[in-house]
Amino acid sequence: MPFPSGSITILPAGALIQSPPTVDIMINGASLNIQGLLNIRYLWTQSGTLNNSGTMELTSFLNE
Repeated sequence: MPFPSGSITILPAGALIQSPPTVDIMINGASLNIQGLLNIRYLWTQSGTLNNSGTMELTSFLNE
């Protein structure tokens, strides 16, 4: 799922958890704010903002 604009916020009591099919996220100009739980396969960031004060469970992380 590419996100070229906008934002995703996971609140402290919230979670974004993958289930079949697996979830991959590409941030390219958008904002990802993690205060709760992010559990996905791949996270790819090119530009934009990534803030994490919660928990990230990833198979792979790429920051270009």
